[in-house]
Amino acid sequence: MKNVKEVKEKVTELSQVCESTVEYTYDDYYDWLFTERVELIFGKVLPMAAPNRIHQTIARNLTGIFLLFFKGKPCEFYPAPFDVRLPVGIKKGKYTTVVQPDLSVFCDQEKLDQKGAKGAPDLVVEILSPGNSRRDMKDKFEVYELAGVREYWIFHPIDSFVLTYLLNEEGKFVADSIKEQQLRNHYANKDFAILYRTNAQSRAYEESLRKMGIAYKIYGGVSFYQRK
Repeated sequence: MKNVKEVKEKVTELSQVCESTVEYTYDDYYDWLFTERVELIFGKVLPMAAPNRIHQTIARNLTGIFLLFFKGKPCEFYPAPFDVRLPVGIKKGKYTTVVQPDLSVFCDQEKLDQKGAKGAPDLVVEILSPGNSRRDMKDKFEVYELAGVREYWIFHPIDSFVLTYLLNEEGKFVADSIKEQQLRNHYANKDFAILYRTNAQSRAYEESLRKMGIAYKIYGGVSFYQRK
């Protein structure tokens, strides 16, 4: 009896996978022949809309800044389109999450290969557009956090501000949501409180607040910058 080898169907149209309930992997993604850009998050196909002019202007300006900043440094940055395989939702050794950040920075050369990158970037930058706000603020926020991305910047072109998130010692993003609420709802610094369990945790919060220029006071403990 002859062995029957299953022939994989060629995927030439986005419609062949967009509405599918199949959980795809990077191997599938790499073989697709259609030209539209998509991302995979936990095996689900998410089409990417073409960015608008403001988005591209910010991306171009950031690329110029990063080019000068990282010149001569061991870290490398890559603008989209650049495939980043994240180590979340791996099934039977295969990646099911592949994203294309607007900008990504890698300081570990071992994560880079000819196809893109395999592992969490040290820094990810996303620029919001009308078609990607939910994905960048929720879906990709969650996978970046799970993957261990150390720093995540989200640019809000319409509201003209940037949110920065730092991964703390517990593996959770320390969000500068204070700045967001101040800009959106005109809250003052005294309207916010950050609760944490031990003094050791304060460093990540203090670094985030200082980075955004937000004044703060420590109650019931000692500031990281005042410890001997």
